Amino acid sequence: MFKIEVEFVNLEKLVSLSERAIAEMPARVRRWVLTTAEMYKQAARTWAPVGQYFDRQGKPTYSLLHLPLRESIHRGPLTTLPDGAQVEVLMAHHGKFTLEPVKPHPITPRRKSRLAFYWVNAPPEAAVKWSRGPVVGRGVWVVVPGVFHPGYRPRIRWDVKAWEAIAPAVEEHLRRLGAAVLRGAARATERGQSMAVTINNICAYISPGNVYVGAQVPAPLHSLGEEAHLSADGVPSGGTHVGATTGEAVYRYSATVETVDIEQSTFGVCPHVTAEEATLEFTVAEATAENIKRAIGQGFLRDFTGPDSLTGKVISVGGLTDVTGTSICVISEKKNDPGRYCGAMIYNAYNDAGLERRFKKGEATFITMTFRGIASTATLDRPAGDQLGQYFEQNA
Repeated sequence: MFKIEVEFVNLEKLVSLSERAIAEMPARVRRWVLTTAEMYKQAARTWAPVGQYFDRQGKPTYSLLHLPLRESIHRGPLTTLPDGAQVEVLMAHHGKFTLEPVKPHPITPRRKSRLAFYWVNAPPEAAVKWSRGPVVGRGVWVVVPGVFHPGYRPRIRWDVKAWEAIAPAVEEHLRRLGAAVLRGAARATERGQSMAVTINNICAYISPGNVYVGAQVPAPLHSLGEEAHLSADGVPSGGTHVGATTGEAVYRYSATVETVDIEQSTFGVCPHVTAEEATLEFTVAEATAENIKRAIGQGFLRDFTGPDSLTGKVISVGGLTDVTGTSICVISEKKNDPGRYCGAMIYNAYNDAGLERRFKKGEATFITMTFRGIASTATLDRPAGDQLGQYFEQNA
């Protein structure tokens, strides 16, 4: 139903600030996760439909198998993950049908020959035709071979409403948690532990990035930052600069890791990578024909000649054309170390963002591109671990 999960990301890198504060952090966060789950449980019980069961006489019934939906909402146990902790807030199985629209569908018995249930607000004709017990108000106990459910469309997402109700308190609790950890770090510092903060390590990475397409891909297990591939002024060999960009250039890499479930363990074993992805997203401010061609990907860019020596470029699209991949990289000079660079490259990529070319008076035209890495024969011939791309950084 709902999962409260926190990852303890890179805590080990903060040991120089305060080993004691960091050692206490996981325990504090686990308590925060439990508290948040309890708060959400109470809010969900307020917003969820009642979901009541009735006996043959139309009286509400309570049992482990027939708990009202609200009362079935409960907090699960705290689970410690390799890099965090989580608690799930659970509910009765039928509760999921109150969260999303349900299409009309037949309902038939699975283990017995008839369905038996109390029909609340049944129409008078149903009481005459289907009644198998006393009629209470407009309700009736019916036994039928099957029914056709007319479908259901929830008026609200009550699970979201429950979270919105507690979100401010959760954020305040988390803010206090962070302040407590900082106080712990301060106390540890007062006891003589030094704080190792290197401002230069922050200032080094505030320079803009320059994007190049078609640069020479380094040999297997070699770096784009080597002199053979990157000039002293940060231009990759064979690369074409896309020109000015606006906003950030974002290089992303992700891997999907799956595990194997075994009967002897409650958590997975044998982690293995099943998918990888690398992208480089940026927005060009120079909407030239060459950049538009890169945005289209599979378009054809050609020169044309018209009357009176008129020349220009044309990009044609359409048809079952091949999508040709190219290398793409972003290079950034280290701010406090001139002549030294860092950056990232995807060895073979294509732009899957398409083209959106706007025309408006007084406004510049920007084109957003997202280059996504793909495999090719050349990249697959590279050794494992160096087939998709790389991130590099030159030392001082």
